[in-house]
Amino acid sequence: MKKRILSIAAALIMLLSCLPAAGAAGIYTDVGDPAVLEAALMLNRLGAIQPAEKLNPDETLTRAMFCAIAVMLSGRITDVEQYRYYTVFPDVRANHWALGYINAAVRELKLLGPRPDGTFGPDHAILFEEAVTIMVRMLGYGDEDLGYNWPRNYLNKAAALGLTAGVGQTRTLTRAQGILLFYNMLYISVNGESGDYI
Repeated sequence: MKKRILSIAAALIMLLSCLPAAGAAGIYTDVGDPAVLEAALMLNRLGAIQPAEKLNPDETLTRAMFCAIAVMLSGRITDVEQYRYYTVFPDVRANHWALGYINAAVRELKLLGPRPDGTFGPDHAILFEEAVTIMVRMLGYGDEDLGYNWPRNYLNKAAALGLTAGVGQTRTLTRAQGILLFYNMLYISVNGESGDYI
């Protein structure tokens, strides 16, 4: 855990020096909300999202995209290539761009599992309660801590931690909402540890 925190801190310090350049480079030009832009630039500096001219903040965040960001921010997996040699779900083909991230999130990090029909739905929008559940798990909480009244138990914990602050709850997540949730998560301490997730 200390190694993960130190490596993220070192990367953050190095990348923070690039802040003015990142903002001036013309990335995420379609983001009008300053809070979303700040969050997107931070996630970009941490390597969790790629720089691009447009973020498309109002488009839905897919389950595959969400897995990719979660795996990158976990700090536990630096190379997903080893997870690209097999498929766990019938609807995640061997050539899917997020195959390694999905397998890592499911098999290694155990952040989420299949849908009731056994598929993953990589290109389907992630539901708000699914996203919040994954992030609360990343912060070190599980059913044994919160009880088994899903999703209310995870939504309540997320609100108490400040994870959902400033993020309106909708059925599915937009990219902007997902980025804000991940940004909030960076500044919440992991269960039982001192300091923020970042």
